[in-house]
Amino acid sequence: MLRDSRAEHDPVSLLHTIREAQSALATINATDSASVPQSESLERFLSSLPELWRQGEVRPTHAPKKKTRRGQRTRPDPFEGVWCEILDWLQQHPDAKAAELLDRLMARYPNRYSRRQRRTLQRRVRQWRIVVAKQLVYASAEQSEMDEVDLSDITP
Repeated sequence: MLRDSRAEHDPVSLLHTIREAQSALATINATDSASVPQSESLERFLSSLPELWRQGEVRPTHAPKKKTRRGQRTRPDPFEGVWCEILDWLQQHPDAKAAELLDRLMARYPNRYSRRQRRTLQRRVRQWRIVVAKQLVYASAEQSEMDEVDLSDITP
């Protein structure tokens, strides 16, 4: 009884049946609906399986959609007019958190900024810190190169 049930519910034959049904539906949906899809034998389907997995999913309904990044901003930058002030604050206190800077902005410009803009300010502060860190690293590397050059000039 169990063997009979296994034969009825063999996953490979079910996959074959599903693929044939999909092929038939695709043919019916095509502009030339008079053509009938040719049925592929189970043995031929099984022999083609080792190659099919290398191709990946070939049906267009299962193709992954290309993700495109937006190159432009979707809304105007809320910190454009006050970014110079924020930079001054960051130069005075480089370890200041974006939430603290936003609190200062909200106190200085009431009704202009809200807590919902915190994440935007965090991104901008992070970008600023990356730029400053690169400047420090490259400046120290250039300085060490200058020191080596100066030492080589002094030694006989």
